[in-house]
Amino acid sequence: MPSLNIYYQNVRGLRTKTNNFFRNVCLNSYDVIVITETWLVDSINSCELFDGRYLVWRRDRDYTRTLQKLGGGVLIAVRKDLVAMERYDWRSSTEDIWITITLKKLRPSVTYYIHICGLYLCKENSGSSFNTQLLNFTHNLNNLMSSYPLDVFIIMGDFNFGNDVKWCKSPDGAELVPEEISDSSLVEFFDCVSTYSLSQFNGIRNVNGRMLDLVFSNSTLTVEEIDNALAVPVDVHHKTLHIQANFIQFHTLHENSTKKYMFNKGDYECVNNALIQVDWHDYLCSVALDEAVTRFYEKLYEIRDKFIPVKSVRRQSYPPWYNTALIKILAEKHKYHSKYKRYGNLSDYHSFSLLKMRAEELEQTCFNNYIDIIEASIVSNPRSFWSYVKSKKCTFVLPNIMRYGETVAETGQEITNLFADYFHATFQQPDSDLTSTQFLNDHDVNISISSIEISSDRVLKLLKSLDINKSGGPDLIPPIFIVKCAESLLLPVCTLFKRSLSEGTVPNIWKSAFITPVFKSGDKADVSNYRPISKLCLFAKILERIVHTEVYSVLASKLGDSQHGF
Repeated sequence: MPSLNIYYQNVRGLRTKTNNFFRNVCLNSYDVIVITETWLVDSINSCELFDGRYLVWRRDRDYTRTLQKLGGGVLIAVRKDLVAMERYDWRSSTEDIWITITLKKLRPSVTYYIHICGLYLCKENSGSSFNTQLLNFTHNLNNLMSSYPLDVFIIMGDFNFGNDVKWCKSPDGAELVPEEISDSSLVEFFDCVSTYSLSQFNGIRNVNGRMLDLVFSNSTLTVEEIDNALAVPVDVHHKTLHIQANFIQFHTLHENSTKKYMFNKGDYECVNNALIQVDWHDYLCSVALDEAVTRFYEKLYEIRDKFIPVKSVRRQSYPPWYNTALIKILAEKHKYHSKYKRYGNLSDYHSFSLLKMRAEELEQTCFNNYIDIIEASIVSNPRSFWSYVKSKKCTFVLPNIMRYGETVAETGQEITNLFADYFHATFQQPDSDLTSTQFLNDHDVNISISSIEISSDRVLKLLKSLDINKSGGPDLIPPIFIVKCAESLLLPVCTLFKRSLSEGTVPNIWKSAFITPVFKSGDKADVSNYRPISKLCLFAKILERIVHTEVYSVLASKLGDSQHGF
Protein backbone atom coordinates (compact mmCIF):
# COMPACT_ATOMS: atom_id res chain seq x y z
CA MET A 1 0.00 0.00 0.00
CA PRO A 2 1.50 3.38 -0.98
CA SER A 3 2.18 5.91 1.73
CA LEU A 4 2.46 9.67 1.91
CA ASN A 5 6.08 10.43 2.86
CA ILE A 6 6.56 13.69 4.73
CA TYR A 7 9.91 15.18 5.66
CA TYR A 8 10.04 17.58 8.63
CA GLN A 9 12.94 19.63 9.98
CA ASN A 10 13.48 22.71 12.08
CA VAL A 11 16.53 24.01 10.21
CA ARG A 12 17.44 27.04 12.33
CA GLY A 13 17.95 29.10 9.19
CA LEU A 14 18.31 28.36 5.48
CA ARG A 15 19.98 31.59 4.37
CA THR A 16 23.48 30.11 4.35
CA LYS A 17 22.42 26.56 3.40
CA THR A 18 20.53 27.08 0.17
CA ASN A 19 23.04 25.37 -2.13
CA ASN A 20 23.46 22.16 -0.14
CA PHE A 21 19.76 22.09 0.73
CA PHE A 22 18.78 22.29 -2.95
CA ARG A 23 21.16 19.49 -3.93
CA ASN A 24 19.98 17.26 -1.08
CA VAL A 25 16.36 17.83 -2.11
CA CYS A 26 17.27 16.69 -5.64
CA LEU A 27 18.76 13.47 -4.27
CA ASN A 28 15.55 12.53 -2.47
CA SER A 29 11.91 12.10 -3.43
CA TYR A 30 9.69 13.09 -0.53
CA ASP A 31 6.02 13.77 -1.24
CA VAL A 32 5.81 16.68 1.21
CA ILE A 33 8.60 18.71 2.84
CA VAL A 34 7.78 20.86 5.89
CA ILE A 35 10.45 23.27 7.17
CA THR A 36 10.23 25.53 10.21
CA GLU A 37 12.51 28.38 11.31
CA THR A 38 13.48 29.06 7.71
CA TRP A 39 14.72 32.60 8.43
CA LEU A 40 14.01 33.39 4.77
CA VAL A 41 13.50 36.83 3.24
CA ASP A 42 12.01 37.96 -0.06
CA SER A 43 15.41 38.18 -1.74
CA ILE A 44 15.83 34.38 -1.46
CA ASN A 45 13.72 32.73 -4.15
CA SER A 46 12.10 29.33 -3.64
CA CYS A 47 13.92 28.14 -6.79
CA GLU A 48 17.14 28.33 -4.80
CA LEU A 49 15.73 25.71 -2.43
CA PHE A 50 13.63 23.34 -4.57
CA ASP A 51 13.82 21.91 -8.06
CA GLY A 52 10.91 21.85 -10.50
CA ARG A 53 9.31 18.76 -8.94
CA TYR A 54 7.77 20.79 -6.12
CA LEU A 55 5.15 23.43 -5.49
CA VAL A 56 6.33 25.68 -2.67
CA TRP A 57 4.35 27.82 -0.24
CA ARG A 58 6.11 30.07 2.26
CA ARG A 59 5.23 32.27 5.18
CA ASP A 60 8.32 34.31 5.99
CA ARG A 61 8.52 36.27 9.22
CA ASP A 62 7.70 39.95 9.04
CA TYR A 63 10.89 41.33 10.57
CA THR A 64 9.61 44.89 10.37
CA ARG A 65 6.69 44.02 12.63
CA THR A 66 8.63 41.87 15.09
CA LEU A 67 11.72 44.12 15.21
CA GLN A 68 13.94 41.05 14.70
CA LYS A 69 16.70 40.18 12.24
CA LEU A 70 16.57 36.37 12.45
CA GLY A 71 14.18 33.59 13.36
CA GLY A 72 10.80 32.32 12.34
CA GLY A 73 9.29 31.43 9.01
CA VAL A 74 7.70 28.21 7.73
CA LEU A 75 7.34 26.59 4.34
CA ILE A 76 5.65 23.56 2.81
CA ALA A 77 6.71 21.99 -0.49
CA VAL A 78 4.49 19.41 -2.20
CA ARG A 79 5.32 17.17 -5.14
CA LYS A 80 3.75 18.93 -8.10
CA ASP A 81 1.97 15.85 -9.48
CA LEU A 82 -0.15 15.74 -6.32
CA VAL A 83 -3.31 17.80 -6.35
CA ALA A 84 -2.58 20.38 -3.67
CA MET A 85 -3.58 23.92 -2.84
CA GLU A 86 -2.79 26.42 -0.12
CA ARG A 87 -5.57 27.41 2.30
CA TYR A 88 -4.53 31.01 2.70
CA ASP A 89 -7.68 31.90 4.63
CA TRP A 90 -6.87 29.27 7.29
CA ARG A 91 -3.86 31.13 8.60
CA SER A 92 -3.86 32.38 12.20
CA SER A 93 -1.66 34.97 13.92
CA THR A 94 0.80 32.13 14.57
CA GLU A 95 3.45 31.50 11.95
CA ASP A 96 1.46 28.69 10.34
CA ILE A 97 0.75 27.60 6.79
CA TRP A 98 -1.94 25.17 5.60
CA ILE A 99 -2.21 23.13 2.41
CA THR A 100 -4.84 20.61 1.30
CA ILE A 101 -4.02 17.49 -0.74
CA THR A 102 -6.82 15.73 -2.61
CA LEU A 103 -6.68 11.93 -2.35
CA LYS A 104 -8.81 9.33 -4.09
CA LYS A 105 -9.80 5.80 -3.25
CA LEU A 106 -10.80 3.57 -6.16
CA ARG A 107 -13.00 0.96 -4.50
CA PRO A 108 -15.31 2.28 -3.36
CA SER A 109 -14.84 5.49 -5.32
CA VAL A 110 -14.33 8.19 -2.69
CA THR A 111 -12.60 11.57 -2.74
CA TYR A 112 -11.18 12.71 0.54
CA TYR A 113 -8.79 15.39 1.76
CA ILE A 114 -5.74 15.62 3.93
CA HIS A 115 -4.95 19.01 5.49
CA ILE A 116 -1.30 19.57 6.43
CA CYS A 117 -0.17 22.39 8.68
CA GLY A 118 3.38 23.50 9.45
CA LEU A 119 3.79 26.01 12.28
CA TYR A 120 6.28 27.70 14.52
CA LEU A 121 5.36 29.03 17.97
CA CYS A 122 7.79 31.37 19.72
CA LYS A 123 8.20 34.57 21.65
CA GLU A 124 8.67 37.69 19.52
CA ASN A 125 10.36 40.98 20.39
CA SER A 126 7.22 42.75 19.29
CA GLY A 127 3.75 41.62 18.28
CA SER A 128 1.74 38.69 19.62
CA SER A 129 2.93 36.92 22.76
CA PHE A 130 3.44 33.16 22.88
CA ASN A 131 0.18 32.64 24.77
CA THR A 132 -1.75 34.85 22.36
CA GLN A 133 -0.37 32.99 19.35
CA LEU A 134 -1.27 29.60 20.87
CA LEU A 135 -4.74 30.80 21.80
CA ASN A 136 -5.41 32.11 18.28
CA PHE A 137 -4.13 28.89 16.73
CA THR A 138 -6.30 26.84 19.09
CA HIS A 139 -9.46 28.76 18.16
CA ASN A 140 -8.61 28.48 14.47
CA LEU A 141 -7.95 24.73 14.79
CA ASN A 142 -11.22 24.25 16.65
CA ASN A 143 -13.17 25.96 13.83
CA LEU A 144 -11.43 23.93 11.11
CA MET A 145 -11.86 20.57 12.82
CA SER A 146 -15.55 21.22 13.44
CA SER A 147 -16.06 22.38 9.83
CA TYR A 148 -14.33 19.37 8.25
CA PRO A 149 -14.97 16.46 10.64
CA LEU A 150 -14.46 13.74 8.00
CA ASP A 151 -11.11 14.98 6.71
CA VAL A 152 -7.61 13.97 7.81
CA PHE A 153 -5.51 16.60 9.61
CA ILE A 154 -1.73 16.44 10.09
CA ILE A 155 -0.23 19.26 12.15
CA MET A 156 3.49 19.46 12.76
CA GLY A 157 5.93 22.08 13.91
CA ASP A 158 7.98 23.56 16.69
CA PHE A 159 5.47 24.11 19.50
CA ASN A 160 8.17 25.06 22.05
CA PHE A 161 6.28 23.41 24.93
CA GLY A 162 9.60 22.19 26.38
CA ASN A 163 9.28 20.89 29.94
CA ASP A 164 5.76 22.28 30.32
CA VAL A 165 4.36 18.98 29.02
CA LYS A 166 5.48 15.48 29.99
CA TRP A 167 4.65 12.78 27.46
CA CYS A 168 4.15 9.07 27.94
CA LYS A 169 3.55 6.22 25.53
CA SER A 170 -0.05 5.20 25.02
CA PRO A 171 -0.62 1.55 25.95
CA ASP A 172 -3.02 1.17 23.00
CA GLY A 173 -0.88 2.35 20.07
CA ALA A 174 2.04 4.36 18.71
CA GLU A 175 0.78 7.76 19.88
CA LEU A 176 1.91 9.66 22.97
CA VAL A 177 -0.38 11.28 25.52
CA PRO A 178 0.31 14.29 27.77
CA GLU A 179 0.89 12.85 31.25
CA GLU A 180 1.35 16.18 32.98
CA ILE A 181 0.74 19.78 31.86
CA SER A 182 2.43 22.30 34.14
CA ASP A 183 1.47 25.47 32.23
CA SER A 184 -2.22 26.32 32.53
CA SER A 185 -2.10 28.33 29.27
CA LEU A 186 -1.71 25.05 27.38
CA VAL A 187 -4.85 23.43 28.78
CA GLU A 188 -7.25 24.90 26.20
CA PHE A 189 -5.06 23.64 23.35
CA PHE A 190 -4.98 20.09 24.70
CA ASP A 191 -8.74 20.21 25.32
CA CYS A 192 -9.16 20.95 21.61
CA VAL A 193 -6.75 18.14 20.74
CA SER A 194 -8.71 15.70 22.88
CA THR A 195 -12.11 16.85 21.60
CA TYR A 196 -11.26 16.11 18.00
CA SER A 197 -9.27 12.92 18.65
CA LEU A 198 -5.92 14.35 17.62
CA SER A 199 -2.99 12.21 18.73
CA GLN A 200 0.69 13.14 19.06
CA PHE A 201 3.03 10.67 17.31
CA ASN A 202 6.56 12.04 17.75
CA GLY A 203 8.41 10.38 20.61
CA ILE A 204 11.95 11.32 19.54
CA ARG A 205 13.69 13.54 22.09
CA ASN A 206 16.47 16.06 21.50
CA VAL A 207 19.88 16.28 23.18
CA ASN A 208 18.24 17.71 26.34
CA GLY A 209 15.57 15.01 26.51
CA ARG A 210 12.84 17.40 25.33
CA MET A 211 10.35 17.22 22.48
CA LEU A 212 9.96 20.67 20.93
CA ASP A 213 8.76 19.39 17.54
CA LEU A 214 5.37 17.67 17.70
CA VAL A 215 3.25 15.83 15.16
CA PHE A 216 -0.53 15.68 15.67
CA SER A 217 -3.09 13.86 13.54
CA ASN A 218 -6.54 12.30 13.71
CA SER A 219 -5.19 9.40 11.63
CA THR A 220 -2.45 6.91 12.46
CA LEU A 221 1.07 8.03 11.53
CA THR A 222 4.56 6.57 11.74
CA VAL A 223 7.30 8.96 12.84
CA GLU A 224 10.99 8.04 12.57
CA GLU A 225 14.26 9.91 12.94
CA ILE A 226 16.35 9.99 9.75
CA ASP A 227 20.08 10.53 9.36
CA ASN A 228 20.31 12.05 5.88
CA ALA A 229 19.01 15.55 6.66
CA LEU A 230 18.28 18.00 3.86
CA ALA A 231 19.70 20.95 5.80
CA VAL A 232 23.04 20.37 7.49
CA PRO A 233 24.36 20.70 10.09
CA VAL A 234 21.36 19.44 12.07
CA ASP A 235 20.47 21.49 15.15
CA VAL A 236 20.91 19.34 18.28
CA HIS A 237 17.63 20.64 19.73
CA HIS A 238 15.55 19.53 16.72
CA LYS A 239 15.60 16.04 15.29
CA THR A 240 14.94 15.41 11.61
CA LEU A 241 11.69 13.47 11.16
CA HIS A 242 10.28 11.18 8.49
CA ILE A 243 6.49 10.96 8.80
CA GLN A 244 4.49 8.30 6.96
CA ALA A 245 0.72 8.32 6.43
CA ASN A 246 -0.74 5.30 4.62
CA PHE A 247 -3.33 5.92 1.91
CA ILE A 248 -4.84 3.82 -0.85
CA GLN A 249 -4.09 5.95 -3.90
CA PHE A 250 -2.84 9.42 -4.77
CA HIS A 251 -4.84 11.69 -7.05
CA THR A 252 -2.16 13.00 -9.38
CA LEU A 253 -2.22 15.06 -12.54
CA HIS A 254 -1.25 12.70 -15.36
CA GLU A 255 1.58 13.87 -17.57
CA ASN A 256 1.69 12.23 -20.99
CA SER A 257 4.84 11.58 -22.95
CA THR A 258 5.17 13.82 -25.99
CA LYS A 259 6.67 13.47 -29.44
CA LYS A 260 9.65 15.74 -29.95
CA TYR A 261 11.25 16.56 -33.27
CA MET A 262 15.04 16.65 -33.08
CA PHE A 263 15.49 19.67 -35.35
CA ASN A 264 19.16 20.00 -34.47
CA LYS A 265 19.78 16.56 -36.03
CA GLY A 266 17.71 17.04 -39.20
CA ASP A 267 18.93 16.36 -42.73
CA TYR A 268 18.64 19.93 -43.99
CA GLU A 269 20.22 19.22 -47.36
CA CYS A 270 17.28 16.95 -48.15
CA VAL A 271 14.85 19.43 -46.59
CA ASN A 272 16.09 22.25 -48.81
CA ASN A 273 16.02 20.07 -51.93
CA ALA A 274 12.42 19.10 -51.17
CA LEU A 275 11.39 22.74 -50.63
CA ILE A 276 13.02 23.91 -53.86
CA GLN A 277 11.18 21.30 -55.92
CA VAL A 278 7.74 22.64 -54.91
CA ASP A 279 5.97 24.90 -57.43
CA TRP A 280 5.06 27.46 -54.81
CA HIS A 281 3.44 29.97 -57.19
CA ASP A 282 0.86 27.47 -58.43
CA TYR A 283 0.54 25.92 -54.97
CA LEU A 284 -0.24 29.16 -53.12
CA CYS A 285 -1.89 31.50 -55.64
CA SER A 286 -4.80 29.38 -56.88
CA VAL A 287 -6.74 29.34 -53.57
CA ALA A 288 -7.90 31.74 -50.86
CA LEU A 289 -5.26 33.09 -48.46
CA ASP A 290 -6.16 30.93 -45.46
CA GLU A 291 -6.21 27.82 -47.66
CA ALA A 292 -2.85 28.86 -49.15
CA VAL A 293 -1.32 29.17 -45.68
CA THR A 294 -2.79 25.78 -44.73
CA ARG A 295 -1.21 24.25 -47.85
CA PHE A 296 2.10 25.90 -47.00
CA TYR A 297 2.18 24.34 -43.54
CA GLU A 298 0.97 20.96 -44.77
CA LYS A 299 3.93 20.83 -47.14
CA LEU A 300 6.33 21.94 -44.38
CA TYR A 301 4.98 19.25 -42.02
CA GLU A 302 5.22 16.62 -44.74
CA ILE A 303 8.88 17.46 -45.37
CA ARG A 304 9.59 17.76 -41.64
CA ASP A 305 8.20 14.27 -40.98
CA LYS A 306 10.46 12.80 -43.68
CA PHE A 307 13.78 14.35 -42.72
CA ILE A 308 13.61 15.39 -39.04
CA PRO A 309 14.09 12.54 -36.52
CA VAL A 310 11.57 12.09 -33.71
CA LYS A 311 11.79 10.72 -30.20
CA SER A 312 9.25 10.23 -27.42
CA VAL A 313 10.06 12.25 -24.32
CA ARG A 314 8.64 12.70 -20.85
CA ARG A 315 9.40 15.83 -18.92
CA GLN A 316 12.27 15.33 -16.49
CA SER A 317 12.97 17.42 -13.41
CA TYR A 318 16.61 16.61 -12.83
CA PRO A 319 19.15 19.43 -12.36
CA PRO A 320 21.34 20.16 -15.38
CA TRP A 321 24.46 18.66 -13.76
CA TYR A 322 22.88 15.19 -13.35
CA ASN A 323 24.25 12.61 -15.79
CA THR A 324 22.77 9.28 -16.91
CA ALA A 325 24.79 7.26 -14.40
CA LEU A 326 23.56 9.34 -11.45
CA ILE A 327 19.94 9.14 -12.59
CA LYS A 328 20.19 5.33 -12.83
CA ILE A 329 21.73 5.10 -9.35
CA LEU A 330 18.91 7.22 -7.91
CA ALA A 331 16.33 4.95 -9.54
CA GLU A 332 18.03 1.85 -8.10
CA LYS A 333 18.27 3.51 -4.68
CA HIS A 334 14.56 4.22 -4.70
CA LYS A 335 13.81 0.64 -5.78
CA TYR A 336 15.78 -0.95 -2.93
CA HIS A 337 14.38 1.50 -0.39
CA SER A 338 10.84 0.57 -1.43
CA LYS A 339 11.69 -3.16 -1.22
CA TYR A 340 13.12 -2.74 2.28
CA LYS A 341 10.05 -0.82 3.45
CA ARG A 342 7.78 -3.52 2.04
CA TYR A 343 9.61 -6.71 3.07
CA GLY A 344 12.06 -5.62 5.81
CA ASN A 345 14.94 -7.52 4.21
CA LEU A 346 18.29 -6.30 5.59
CA SER A 347 20.11 -7.08 2.33
CA ASP A 348 17.82 -4.57 0.58
CA TYR A 349 18.70 -1.98 3.21
CA HIS A 350 22.43 -2.57 2.72
CA SER A 351 21.99 -2.18 -1.05
CA PHE A 352 20.03 1.02 -0.46
CA SER A 353 22.74 2.41 1.85
CA LEU A 354 25.49 1.62 -0.63
CA LEU A 355 23.60 3.22 -3.51
CA LYS A 356 22.81 6.25 -1.35
CA MET A 357 26.51 6.76 -0.62
CA ARG A 358 27.42 6.33 -4.30
CA ALA A 359 24.72 8.80 -5.34
CA GLU A 360 25.97 11.47 -2.93
CA GLU A 361 29.57 11.05 -4.09
CA LEU A 362 28.67 11.10 -7.78
CA GLU A 363 26.35 14.08 -7.34
CA GLN A 364 29.17 16.03 -5.68
CA THR A 365 31.48 15.21 -8.59
CA CYS A 366 28.85 16.10 -11.21
CA PHE A 367 28.04 19.41 -9.52
CA ASN A 368 31.69 20.43 -9.19
CA ASN A 369 32.34 19.59 -12.85
CA TYR A 370 29.24 21.56 -13.88
CA ILE A 371 30.30 24.65 -11.94
CA ASP A 372 33.87 24.37 -13.28
CA ILE A 373 32.58 24.25 -16.88
CA ILE A 374 30.33 27.29 -16.36
CA GLU A 375 33.13 29.29 -14.74
CA ALA A 376 35.63 28.33 -17.45
CA SER A 377 33.28 29.27 -20.30
CA ILE A 378 31.79 32.44 -18.84
CA VAL A 379 33.50 34.53 -21.55
CA SER A 380 33.08 32.20 -24.53
CA ASN A 381 29.59 30.97 -23.56
CA PRO A 382 27.91 33.42 -21.13
CA ARG A 383 24.51 31.86 -21.94
CA SER A 384 25.31 28.88 -19.70
CA PHE A 385 26.13 31.16 -16.79
CA TRP A 386 22.98 33.22 -17.15
CA SER A 387 20.85 30.08 -17.58
CA TYR A 388 22.15 28.87 -14.22
CA VAL A 389 21.45 32.26 -12.61
CA LYS A 390 17.95 32.33 -14.11
CA SER A 391 17.20 28.84 -12.76
CA LYS A 392 17.81 30.20 -9.27
CA LYS A 393 15.52 33.18 -9.72
CA CYS A 394 12.30 31.80 -11.13
CA THR A 395 10.40 28.66 -12.00
CA PHE A 396 7.11 28.04 -13.71
CA VAL A 397 5.14 25.56 -11.61
CA LEU A 398 1.40 26.07 -11.37
CA PRO A 399 -0.60 24.72 -8.42
CA ASN A 400 -2.60 21.62 -9.33
CA ILE A 401 -5.82 23.23 -8.12
CA MET A 402 -6.67 26.67 -9.49
CA ARG A 403 -9.69 28.90 -8.99
CA TYR A 404 -11.33 31.87 -10.63
CA GLY A 405 -14.03 33.42 -8.50
CA GLU A 406 -16.19 30.51 -7.29
CA THR A 407 -14.99 28.12 -10.02
CA VAL A 408 -12.36 25.51 -9.08
CA ALA A 409 -10.35 23.48 -11.61
CA GLU A 410 -8.40 20.28 -10.88
CA THR A 411 -7.42 18.87 -14.30
CA GLY A 412 -5.03 20.26 -16.89
CA GLN A 413 -7.80 21.05 -19.36
CA GLU A 414 -10.00 22.67 -16.71
CA ILE A 415 -7.12 24.87 -15.51
CA THR A 416 -6.36 25.89 -19.10
CA ASN A 417 -10.00 26.86 -19.67
CA LEU A 418 -10.03 28.81 -16.41
CA PHE A 419 -7.09 30.93 -17.56
CA ALA A 420 -8.76 31.40 -20.95
CA ASP A 421 -11.95 32.66 -19.26
CA TYR A 422 -10.04 35.12 -17.09
CA PHE A 423 -7.82 36.51 -19.85
CA HIS A 424 -10.84 36.88 -22.14
CA ALA A 425 -12.73 38.72 -19.38
CA THR A 426 -9.91 41.27 -19.03
CA PHE A 427 -9.92 42.12 -22.73
CA GLN A 428 -11.01 45.71 -23.36
CA GLN A 429 -13.53 45.91 -26.17
CA PRO A 430 -12.74 48.67 -28.71
CA ASP A 431 -15.07 51.57 -29.25
CA SER A 432 -17.68 50.23 -31.68
CA ASP A 433 -18.32 53.72 -33.02
CA LEU A 434 -14.72 54.15 -34.16
CA THR A 435 -13.78 52.26 -37.33
CA SER A 436 -10.23 52.03 -38.66
CA THR A 437 -11.18 54.15 -41.70
CA GLN A 438 -12.72 56.82 -39.49
CA PHE A 439 -9.63 56.75 -37.25
CA LEU A 440 -7.34 57.40 -40.23
CA ASN A 441 -9.59 60.14 -41.62
CA ASP A 442 -9.96 61.88 -38.28
CA HIS A 443 -6.21 61.99 -37.78
CA ASP A 444 -5.35 62.96 -41.36
CA VAL A 445 -3.28 59.81 -41.92
CA ASN A 446 -2.54 58.92 -45.51
CA ILE A 447 -1.18 55.37 -45.56
CA SER A 448 -2.15 52.09 -47.19
CA ILE A 449 -1.00 48.71 -45.89
CA SER A 450 -1.24 47.24 -49.38
CA SER A 451 1.37 49.74 -50.61
CA ILE A 452 4.06 48.33 -48.33
CA GLU A 453 6.79 46.73 -50.41
CA ILE A 454 7.97 43.23 -49.53
CA SER A 455 11.67 43.14 -50.29
CA SER A 456 13.16 39.68 -50.81
CA ASP A 457 16.50 40.80 -49.45
CA ARG A 458 14.95 42.13 -46.27
CA VAL A 459 12.76 39.06 -45.74
CA LEU A 460 15.78 36.80 -46.21
CA LYS A 461 17.76 38.85 -43.72
CA LEU A 462 14.96 38.59 -41.17
CA LEU A 463 14.60 34.83 -41.71
CA LYS A 464 18.31 34.32 -41.11
CA SER A 465 18.41 36.62 -38.07
CA LEU A 466 16.14 34.46 -35.88
CA ASP A 467 17.65 33.13 -32.67
CA ILE A 468 17.98 29.37 -33.16
CA ASN A 469 17.98 28.81 -29.39
CA LYS A 470 14.39 30.01 -29.07
CA SER A 471 11.27 27.90 -29.46
CA GLY A 472 8.56 28.04 -32.12
CA GLY A 473 4.99 29.27 -31.91
CA PRO A 474 1.60 27.60 -32.52
CA ASP A 475 2.67 26.46 -36.00
CA LEU A 476 5.40 24.33 -34.32
CA ILE A 477 8.09 25.52 -36.75
CA PRO A 478 11.18 26.48 -34.70
CA PRO A 479 13.77 29.11 -35.63
CA ILE A 480 16.50 26.56 -36.38
CA PHE A 481 14.36 25.07 -39.18
CA ILE A 482 13.66 28.50 -40.67
CA VAL A 483 17.28 29.69 -40.46
CA LYS A 484 18.70 26.55 -42.07
CA CYS A 485 16.07 26.68 -44.84
CA ALA A 486 15.84 30.47 -45.20
CA GLU A 487 16.71 30.65 -48.91
CA SER A 488 14.39 27.75 -49.79
CA LEU A 489 11.54 29.32 -47.81
CA LEU A 490 12.04 32.81 -49.23
CA LEU A 491 9.71 32.40 -52.24
CA PRO A 492 6.65 30.96 -50.44
CA VAL A 493 7.03 33.33 -47.48
CA CYS A 494 7.26 36.41 -49.70
CA THR A 495 4.26 35.19 -51.69
CA LEU A 496 2.14 34.83 -48.55
CA PHE A 497 3.31 38.18 -47.14
CA LYS A 498 2.39 40.00 -50.38
CA ARG A 499 -1.02 38.35 -50.51
CA SER A 500 -1.72 39.18 -46.87
CA LEU A 501 -0.93 42.87 -47.34
CA SER A 502 -2.64 43.27 -50.71
CA GLU A 503 -5.82 41.52 -49.51
CA GLY A 504 -5.78 43.25 -46.12
CA THR A 505 -6.15 39.91 -44.31
CA VAL A 506 -4.06 38.15 -41.67
CA PRO A 507 -4.26 34.32 -41.93
CA ASN A 508 -6.01 32.73 -38.96
CA ILE A 509 -3.05 30.64 -37.83
CA TRP A 510 -0.90 33.78 -37.67
CA LYS A 511 -3.44 35.30 -35.30
CA SER A 512 -3.13 32.36 -32.89
CA ALA A 513 -0.63 32.31 -30.02
CA PHE A 514 0.66 30.22 -27.15
CA ILE A 515 -0.39 31.99 -23.95
CA THR A 516 1.83 31.61 -20.89
CA PRO A 517 0.42 32.83 -17.56
CA VAL A 518 3.05 34.75 -15.59
CA PHE A 519 2.56 35.04 -11.83
CA LYS A 520 2.45 38.58 -10.42
CA SER A 521 1.84 38.37 -6.67
CA GLY A 522 -0.60 37.06 -4.08
CA ASP A 523 -2.22 33.63 -4.03
CA LYS A 524 -0.73 31.37 -6.72
CA ALA A 525 -3.94 29.33 -6.91
CA ASP A 526 -5.98 32.37 -8.06
CA VAL A 527 -5.80 32.86 -11.86
CA SER A 528 -6.54 36.57 -11.46
CA ASN A 529 -3.03 36.96 -10.05
CA TYR A 530 -1.48 36.10 -13.42
CA ARG A 531 -0.84 38.10 -16.57
CA PRO A 532 -0.61 36.58 -20.05
CA ILE A 533 2.44 36.48 -22.33
CA SER A 534 1.86 35.56 -26.00
CA LYS A 535 4.12 33.47 -28.23
CA LEU A 536 3.27 34.09 -31.91
CA CYS A 537 4.19 32.14 -35.03
CA LEU A 538 7.62 33.24 -36.24
CA PHE A 539 6.43 34.02 -39.77
CA ALA A 540 3.76 36.29 -38.28
CA LYS A 541 6.39 38.07 -36.19
CA ILE A 542 8.52 38.71 -39.28
CA LEU A 543 5.57 40.18 -41.17
CA GLU A 544 4.71 42.23 -38.10
CA ARG A 545 8.26 43.62 -38.01
CA ILE A 546 8.09 44.66 -41.67
CA VAL A 547 4.74 46.41 -41.22
CA HIS A 548 5.83 48.01 -37.97
CA THR A 549 8.85 49.63 -39.57
CA GLU A 550 6.72 51.18 -42.32
CA VAL A 551 3.75 52.48 -40.35
CA TYR A 552 4.86 53.12 -36.80
CA SER A 553 6.59 56.42 -37.50
CA VAL A 554 3.37 57.65 -39.12
CA LEU A 555 0.92 56.34 -36.51
CA ALA A 556 2.90 56.59 -33.26
CA SER A 557 1.46 59.94 -32.25
CA LYS A 558 -2.06 59.01 -33.36
CA LEU A 559 -2.67 55.81 -31.33
CA GLY A 560 -5.47 55.96 -28.78
CA ASP A 561 -5.98 54.26 -25.41
CA SER A 562 -7.92 51.40 -27.00
CA GLN A 563 -4.84 50.30 -28.97
CA HIS A 564 -3.30 47.64 -26.74
CA GLY A 565 -2.11 44.07 -26.67
CA PHE A 566 -0.62 41.43 -24.40
